[in-house]
Amino acid sequence: VPVAELNVVGELDATPRLSPDGRSIYFSSTRPGSPGGYDIWTASRSSPGGRFGSPRSVAELNTSNGEGAAHVSSDGLRVWFHRYGVGVPNSTDLWTGSRSDPSAPFGSLDLLPGVNSSADDAGPWLSADERTIYFASNRGGGSGSFDIWMAERPDATSVFDMPVNVSAVNTSAMEGSPFLTADGLALYFTRETSS
Repeated sequence: VPVAELNVVGELDATPRLSPDGRSIYFSSTRPGSPGGYDIWTASRSSPGGRFGSPRSVAELNTSNGEGAAHVSSDGLRVWFHRYGVGVPNSTDLWTGSRSDPSAPFGSLDLLPGVNSSADDAGPWLSADERTIYFASNRGGGSGSFDIWMAERPDATSVFDMPVNVSAVNTSAMEGSPFLTADGLALYFTRETSS
């Protein structure tokens, strides 16, 4: 069912990420009002079943390069997302940022250490304890054009270990947009197949 209050006719809206409390949503859009082709937008509502208010550009995350797939921590203080063509020219990289209060702008934006490659790395999703990250990449060592990869770390502040291919879910087709349930027991993702 389309979420009419968030969509703009004639524009592309993608990678929706709902906050754990169901009151905020982050998504990518090509709508006017932001500097890139795709940029990160957010909207909030007073209750999980309510109607979202007007979307606004998350200006501090957006550049003319284009950004997407923002994943915000459960306390609203950290964000992970992908950005096109900045870390490695003509590629997509994973970035992170933080803030001191959920109502403040994100700052301290930087490439996410330990996980980026010279290929495309996109669509980050973190476990509830922030110790495991899943993302899509077309780096070498995979099964297809894009695969799901994951990396772990001993605690929420350490650098992630070397990413590994999640071979149990990858095929010669293109996998992406990983989503891990809060209990860590199920991984959802997209697969592009020929019909």
